[in-house]
Amino acid sequence: HVETRGRKKLLMPKPDRDRRLFILRKRARLVQRLGTLTIDNLDSKDLDLVISIGGQLEALRSEIATIGGVPKSWK
Repeated sequence: HVETRGRKKLLMPKPDRDRRLFILRKRARLVQRLGTLTIDNLDSKDLDLVISIGGQLEALRSEIATIGGVPKSWK
């Protein structure tokens, strides 16, 4: 018996799993950018960028819903 740690793998085809991981990583990049923008003083240019990032996050949410569902932490 070999002990395994961490979460169990999702039971889905490899291409779907790869696509889901790509979406998760892309969301992490966007959230990181959003955090760095909100730390700094926001001007009108940055505000437009924050709105754009928010739209991209919503698009990712709808895209990942078709591949295994939206993670609980995204709600």
